[in-house]
Amino acid sequence: MPCRLVLAAMLLFSCTRCPLVPLKLVLDTPDGKTLEVLSLDDDGNLRVALSGTNPVARFDSRGCLVGPDGVWVEQTRSGTLWTQRTSVDVGECFLKMPDRTLTILPDGMVQAGDEALVGTFRFVGFDRRSCCAARILLQTFLSMMPSMAVSDGNPQVLPRPEHSFCPDLHR
Repeated sequence: MPCRLVLAAMLLFSCTRCPLVPLKLVLDTPDGKTLEVLSLDDDGNLRVALSGTNPVARFDSRGCLVGPDGVWVEQTRSGTLWTQRTSVDVGECFLKMPDRTLTILPDGMVQAGDEALVGTFRFVGFDRRSCCAARILLQTFLSMMPSMAVSDGNPQVLPRPEHSFCPDLHR
């Protein structure tokens, strides 16, 4: 293989496609309280505020969030966020849900298109390079909300994404 191709391949595989950026997803309540929901530290550890101080998953710079049971959320090659239960289209700083678009504004605020009664979500530590990590955290939070299918015991389970960046992490 010519040297140029080797160098190009090395650069391609060494680039971080979803930079690890320490972030916190918080909820600002109407009564002025700020509640931490999720946090991602500079080592890639994800913590859920209600589950204590131990990490529950690990962020991979290929765009995968991996828990003890495999990949929880993946930013695929086809431009979607995959979870075991759903696949969501994304853009640079937004998630296109079936019923609305969730946009992460430059100040870290999450805009849902309508006013939420419980408060406003925002990212602490957000900047433009953290869009990918923020999308993954937001989808992680949304995935934590039980659906009726999961509650009834008949959840849909999607196959591993065809365009996976992290096939080695799926179980």
